[in-house]
Amino acid sequence: MSKAKIVGTGFAFLVLILGGFEGYRTVAYRDIAGVLTICAGHTRGVQPGDTATMQECRALLNEEAQEYWDEVDRLVIPPMKPREQIAFTSLAYNIGLDAFARSTLLVRANAGQMLAACNEILRWVHAGGKIVPGLVKRRKAEHDICIGATVE
Repeated sequence: MSKAKIVGTGFAFLVLILGGFEGYRTVAYRDIAGVLTICAGHTRGVQPGDTATMQECRALLNEEAQEYWDEVDRLVIPPMKPREQIAFTSLAYNIGLDAFARSTLLVRANAGQMLAACNEILRWVHAGGKIVPGLVKRRKAEHDICIGATVE
């Protein structure tokens, strides 16, 4: 399989899991941290009362996932396996690129310690100072993807 096909397949899987993790909501709402959100985790410029169609939500997720994919690819210097890029990009999409760029995960990845970087994913389970069961579940799935374990 060519590198382009592997990357394309990895990106398609990323979009699929992001949609599943984030869920789609076509009316603006406040997420667990109180941030105005719409569609599948989109937060930029969202105003109370905003609405979107499912088609708009899917297009927005594809566009944003590509931005995050590219930025994670830029920030992580050593070559990543597609599964690592999928997991790191999913985490970055959820915590934000600024937090990802300042993370111990990135330090470990850039030191070539990919297993240690994958294990860092499990630390990102807090929102509002509390452990959030949904984040625990999501991080376990991201971690399993990252290390190549079977995801249940």
